Amino acid sequence: MQMLATIFFIEYLALAVFCVFCILVYFKNSRESVLSNKYMGLFALIVVFTCIFSILARIIIEPGLEINAFWMITILFAPIVALILLIFFSTTLNNVIKYRFSFTLKFFYELETRLTQKIQVMNQTRQDTVRKINHVLMFVGLLVLWYICVVILLSVVGSLKGMIPEEQNVILVFFLMFSDQISPASALLNFGWFYYVIFYVFYVLFIVMIANEFTRKSHRTCLPFNYISRIVLTDEEIRSYGTYLYFSIGHLLASLFCPPMVFFAILGVSSIADLVASQVGIRFGKKQIRWNRKKTWEGSIAASLACFFICLLFVGITLSILFSVVFLVVDIITGVGFRNLNLSDNLLTPIALTLVYIFVEMAFNVPHQALLVFW
Repeated sequence: MQMLATIFFIEYLALAVFCVFCILVYFKNSRESVLSNKYMGLFALIVVFTCIFSILARIIIEPGLEINAFWMITILFAPIVALILLIFFSTTLNNVIKYRFSFTLKFFYELETRLTQKIQVMNQTRQDTVRKINHVLMFVGLLVLWYICVVILLSVVGSLKGMIPEEQNVILVFFLMFSDQISPASALLNFGWFYYVIFYVFYVLFIVMIANEFTRKSHRTCLPFNYISRIVLTDEEIRSYGTYLYFSIGHLLASLFCPPMVFFAILGVSSIADLVASQVGIRFGKKQIRWNRKKTWEGSIAASLACFFICLLFVGITLSILFSVVFLVVDIITGVGFRNLNLSDNLLTPIALTLVYIFVEMAFNVPHQALLVFW
């Protein structure tokens, strides 16, 4: 047991160092202006990492949970080790190709240039679809995974117990745990295992995205994803960060504080409703928003309606109305250079909707019922 505690301490310390490193990398390499993505993303990362380490600390001091704490931190640390190894081998391979097989590297650069030019000559509608379709595919993929798990559990054990949270108010469970009103074991078992699946997906996604941005801006390291990002990024994103990093940070925060159905609503809004806004605005938009010339009222209103119907499937009518109103406000103020307020909707949308959900649950404990997802 002493050896287990030593390994846990080493992994805990290494994970803490890595999280601080991620925050420093994110803050240092951002080229955003003052009230912007830089500080909003920093706020989200600090909240998430503080919560993670607080939970781990509570678990390790609880008698009988030492093994659980060890496996939790090992699972969190595993993708970091894998990514470090991938960076090492990718950098080594890139250097070998650069100095020994330069003709191969030239081929990849030419291919990258051709693909970049191909995207640049696309019309605005197709460019927007190419850039945002991956968000939609992630939403669909997680939803399909949910349905597969539901069908298997219902056919095998006839119940979803253990998969879905017993208490929907995640913030309340955290509060009860940190105030010693319930044990850490009871709190963590309450969330259901699919909650952890969602959180781990976006935890890994964030680690990959921050590593991709770090290596993309570095002249000494590389990742295979660098080639893809250089093809699809705009000039503004090349100078700062790709929207996929903001997307991962915002939804990492949402996945920590929201039960699965609320998270599905937020992810659906961030992917599908956001795509609806740009597509309708590009195709049919005529009335530009006076303080945000990049967007139109037609696109924003269409997206708000899409947001309502998406949320209605997962969280019921009350939260659907609130989420659609908040989404409309977020959509018409993001991407504005007014007084250095240049926020990305990929970051602000999930954070804003998560904060609204937390406020509503803590203040009013509003029930929410999913219509089509067996809950």
